Formats: sequence, structure tokens, C-alpha cells
Amino acid sequence: MDPVELRLKNCIPDAPYVSATGMNYDGGSYRAAIHKTMEMLDYTKLRAEQAELRKQGRYIGIGVSPYVEPTAWGSAMAGKNGFPVTYYDSARVIVELDGTITVTTGLHNHGQAHETTLAQVAADALGVRLEDVRYRSNDTAMTPYGSGTFASRCAVVGGGSILRAGRDVKEQLVRMAAHMMEVNPNDVDLYDGRATVKGIPEKSVTVAEIAAFAHLGGMNRPDDVAPELTATRAYDPDETYSNGSIVAVVEVDPETGHVEIKKIVCCEDCGVMLNPMVVAGQMHGAIAQGIGGAMYEELAYNEEGQPQASTLMDYLYPSTTEVPDIDIAHLETPSPNTEGGIKGMGESGNIAAGAAVVNAIADAVSAFGPVEIAKTPVGPNEVLELIDAARSGTAIPA
Repeated sequence: MDPVELRLKNCIPDAPYVSATGMNYDGGSYRAAIHKTMEMLDYTKLRAEQAELRKQGRYIGIGVSPYVEPTAWGSAMAGKNGFPVTYYDSARVIVELDGTITVTTGLHNHGQAHETTLAQVAADALGVRLEDVRYRSNDTAMTPYGSGTFASRCAVVGGGSILRAGRDVKEQLVRMAAHMMEVNPNDVDLYDGRATVKGIPEKSVTVAEIAAFAHLGGMNRPDDVAPELTATRAYDPDETYSNGSIVAVVEVDPETGHVEIKKIVCCEDCGVMLNPMVVAGQMHGAIAQGIGGAMYEELAYNEEGQPQASTLMDYLYPSTTEVPDIDIAHLETPSPNTEGGIKGMGESGNIAAGAAVVNAIADAVSAFGPVEIAKTPVGPNEVLELIDAARSGTAIPA
């Protein structure tokens, strides 16, 4: 059976689904992601080319690795995995006197572009301009409580708590603006940093004017709106799962064991994307890391247990010359379990890329006989051992 056919046969339903182990999959694009990568590769044509190239003594391998990733650990996910801990996060949204917005969370940013994506969430929730949002994190003297950055959770828990706080503050802004313009709050739209009266766009006030009135308006303020225009909200999400598919195409030189990665394609679905460019960037980085684990990176120790790669001078990792161009497609299946339909995605590329590369190497070497790869990284020496084992019919090198 073709590897893709087998994986399609084993796909769980795209709709929300409870597994035999009680995991609550919130729906995805499991089959569609596989089909999309097949389309990106022109898979049927590629398999035909592979057969022709083998007749010429060239050994192409195709490795397929669909994945489903549990993301955004909250208390429900932690409990099902044996961690009796409450994993929630909080966000505070404040409208400053000059109308700018300060957003604070306890989520540490180590390259996921929180200053961009979480600021976007706040801007959308409030109806203000992105350039007017200031994002602050990590300082325990000023940020609300958070459980931390791990398990592909920041977009979901950070975004969710910001959405909740932002909606509360937007309601305050709308009520304050309605009081200033002497209209019903239901007749006020707030967009791009300006509150307008429906049907009368010329009648409006800016968020900066609203903030100044709230802070300095004295007795003229409405009694039911606090002058500080702020809210702090917590979010403890239910389970949510990202999914996708990664396919690697490699060529193996049977004389030297050299493996060249010819192409990698990926289709990922992390629910509603906050910023497609950031999602693509994280997938590129994670796939590169997966390539490293599959072919280059090794934690080597001597007989006394001392690490042999104590600096990067002694440690092999992929660079721009080893990582090929990566084609990425996006699908969006909003989660019914999270605020904004967001799912996590930080680890997605790393989950499947290494398996796709190893599967591709195995597929190429299978031209010489049965093969099974039982350890990584798979360097040139290991490839030659695999070819010898396949030729001798032992499948696994001695």
C-alpha cells in the first residue's frame, strides 16, 4: 500500500472527535492537509519520475509525515496528562492618558514575535490602530500572573486573555464615547482608533479624546464607567489540536552515503492565524531544526559520560547550505474550544520534519532491499550501513 494511502486510511474524522483515550480533538483538516501537500508535489508524477530515475542509478526518496499536535496546555490538558496543576494565563489592557494602549502578560517571548502578534490581537479586540499598542511582558513587578511559555500555548492563552480584556475595555470606551456624543452606546462603532455614530460618520471622537475625557473629565464622566479604562482577564483554555503534513524529497548517493534534500513541502493548520508571515517563519525554523535532528545533530558522550560537543565548533547543525527552499501552504480550521478559534503551532514543524526526512531516506534506500532506520542522526556512514544491510536482507544494520 502506498504510504499516503495508508495515512489517509488512518486519518481521524475532520469533525470534533473523542479518542479511545479520552482526548478531545477539536477538529481539523487531517485529510485536506495531506491532499494539499500531494498537490504541491504533484505526487503521482513524482512517484513515476522516481521509478525512472532508479533505472538510471539515481535513488530518490519521498517521506511523508502528517501530524497532530496538542497545543495550548491549560488545566484540562494538564490533568489528562497527569499534571494536577492549574495552567491559566492573564492579560491586562490599559488605555493610557494619551490614548495609547498598554498590554501586559506573563508570557516570555523568545522569538515568536509576541510584540507583533499579541499586539495585533489587542488592536483588533479594541478597534484601535496597531501602532498605538505597546506590548510588555516578563517583568513580574508589572505583569499579571501567567503559567509561562511552553507547549505551543502563547497565541491561544495570551491571545484569549487579551481578547477577553480587550472586549471589556472596548465596552468601556464605547460607553464613554456614547456619553460624550450624547447617543446610545448601541449606536457607536469603534474602529481604527475612532468612535463614530452609526449613520453619522462625521460625528466622532478619537480614543485619545475618550481617554483624556475619562481621566480628566471630572464630574462630567458617566457614573457607570471607571475612569482608568482598564481590565485584567484570565484564560484557561480547553484542549485544542493543530495538524498538518510535511513531505520531504531526498536523493541518496549509494557510493558516498551523501543525502541531498531536494525539496520540502508543508501544509499546516493552526486554526485562525494571527499573522501568516509569523506562522510561516516559525514553520521554516522548526523544519530546519527537524532536519538537524534527522541528519546532523548528535549528543555524543565518551565512556566516562562527558559530552563531546561542548561548543558549537564541535557540534554539527544544518546551515543555509543544507536547508532547501521550503514551500508552505496554510489551512484554517477555527477551533470551537478557544477564544478567536486560535490553535498553537510553535512545535508543529519540528514534530514532523525529522520523520519526513528519515522516511525519505528509508524510501530511497529501499531500492536495495528492506530497510528500517532505528536511530538518528542519519549521516553518510549510517546511510552506507543501511544500504549494506538492505542488500544483505537484514533490514537493520548490525
